[in-house]
Amino acid sequence: MAKKGDLRTQLNRVKRGVSPEKVETSDQSGAREGKGLVSGWFSLEVRKQLKMLAVEKEMTVQGLLSEALNLLFERYKKPPIS
Repeated sequence: MAKKGDLRTQLNRVKRGVSPEKVETSDQSGAREGKGLVSGWFSLEVRKQLKMLAVEKEMTVQGLLSEALNLLFERYKKPPIS
């Protein structure tokens, strides 16, 4: 039995000319509403060091990145909005 978001089910719907069903995301709280993903590709050592720093400082990686972005914005005379 296929789940609502099953890829095969959705593809079959498109082939029949039926719009794909909207699949709910795992973020039901709305915490991501009005936000966008900012990302980049870095070496595995960068990722490891960032995660270790987060543990050491008892912060999330997202919290550290927000702090870093605000420092960058301030450096270039932009408001710290992260």
